[in-house]
Amino acid sequence: MNSENTELKLEFKMNIEYVLIWHLEEGVSRRWSLEEVLEEVNRDRSDTWTDYTREDWMEGWNEWCEGNYYKLLEIRYKGAK
Repeated sequence: MNSENTELKLEFKMNIEYVLIWHLEEGVSRRWSLEEVLEEVNRDRSDTWTDYTREDWMEGWNEWCEGNYYKLLEIRYKGAK
């Protein structure tokens, strides 16, 4: 992968407007900013924990949240119709 493709992928990840999730226990949908998603993915971790970031949040989401407490319904990107 060349650096131009890497930059485009990173720019695409940075342009998330919101993430729509379904809270499995409460049975409701919620619209979260990426910052709120990161807060959930990284919460209750040890002092030696390395936080997930805007670049790798999906990996953390799939490991710690998806199917356990939440289901990801949609990722909405800025400018998407």
